[in-house]
Amino acid sequence: MTSAYNVQAMRRILLLVMTVIGIVAVLLLVRTFLLGRQSAPRDQEPSAESVHIIFCAGGAPSEIELWQSLLDDFARENPGISVELRQLPADSDQQHAYYTTLLGSGQPDVDVMRLDVIWVPEFVDAGWLAPLDASALETNDFLSFASRVDSYRGVWFAVPWNVDAGVLYYRKDLLHEAGIDRVPETWRELTDAVRRIRRLDNAPREGFVWQGRQYEGLACVYLEQVMSRGGSLDPRDEFARGAHLEALTYLRALIERKVSPANTASAMDEERAREMFQNGDAVFMRNWPYAWSLLNAEYSPVAGKVGIAALPRGKGGASTGALGGWHLAIPVTSAHKEAAQGLIVFLASAKVQEELAARLNWLPTRLSVWNSPQLAQMAPQVMALKEVAPTATPRPAIPSYPALSLAVQEIVSGVLVGRLSPDEACDRLEAKLKEFR
Repeated sequence: MTSAYNVQAMRRILLLVMTVIGIVAVLLLVRTFLLGRQSAPRDQEPSAESVHIIFCAGGAPSEIELWQSLLDDFARENPGISVELRQLPADSDQQHAYYTTLLGSGQPDVDVMRLDVIWVPEFVDAGWLAPLDASALETNDFLSFASRVDSYRGVWFAVPWNVDAGVLYYRKDLLHEAGIDRVPETWRELTDAVRRIRRLDNAPREGFVWQGRQYEGLACVYLEQVMSRGGSLDPRDEFARGAHLEALTYLRALIERKVSPANTASAMDEERAREMFQNGDAVFMRNWPYAWSLLNAEYSPVAGKVGIAALPRGKGGASTGALGGWHLAIPVTSAHKEAAQGLIVFLASAKVQEELAARLNWLPTRLSVWNSPQLAQMAPQVMALKEVAPTATPRPAIPSYPALSLAVQEIVSGVLVGRLSPDEACDRLEAKLKEFR
């Protein structure tokens, strides 16, 4: 009887499994059919009345809000085109992973992409970007670096939407109260200023916040530390061991001596640093220009108390910020390239760049905007950085930079958490840089 029962039970289980398999097979067929119907129109250029394009980007909340407003403006000016904003995570590494997965699959799912400057050589080399009409974009008006980053053999594959450069934010009120009459110009002066300000009764709990988590932000911070001491991260340059050793020792000391938060290496990125500084919990912050408008918003606890300046320099070097910035491009898989080009022309226009400078503190990429009298009136804080952008240091413009950056991040992070000594890290960095020559 037990045997018969087992046989019946097995039959019921087998029948259930076959039923589930059948249902899954039907669902897969339906999904394939629906995807085919959804993707079919994108294989053909639709009429002007029905064009729907997708703009893909990730950023801070204030950026997302303004981008949506700009896309709405474009749609009103172009009644035959609707634009959808696909929001990605603010983390640049997550965005890169999304794009490489999407573009590698060859799916026609996005029409305009916002790309980090360091991704452009990689994406062009992979054949993922469509050529742009340079004449419609007035490319001769862009800052000189654009032709080196976005143009290959005379063909433009992207255009710069904004320039970024690492800058120093500081609490003007606290420096004044502590009797410090100028912004620190060297890294040692910065740590000395933190010690003096901590003697105040109202001193913040943290001294200097910066991007120490293992991601691209750490690579930028390390580039600035090395370059400000006369070194380089370019594999083609001679390895300046002294500059690397000093940079690694200094960054580790910031955490060990509690000048920077204990969780710097595990959690500190742009937004975490910005939130901490904006809440009044730090004296200095290394970040990008986007943070200015947020720090001085009406609701901000530090509004009116913040200054902005070039980053300090180290021994034997000069002040520099990592050259960042975001670029606009069209994937080769887009079925709406004409409409996508129109959106890029609109977003990269001088008028929009002036608005982005005024509302987001973005550094313009057009010469005409920098030379415009309106910029000084609309965004005086941006004009204060007019000399910072030209001195910014670009990350190595090589297709393999993402792999190089990952290696640098891992080694530097090892020093920050105490897994590697600065000397050990220098040995590994030198060997790794040689691999990318």
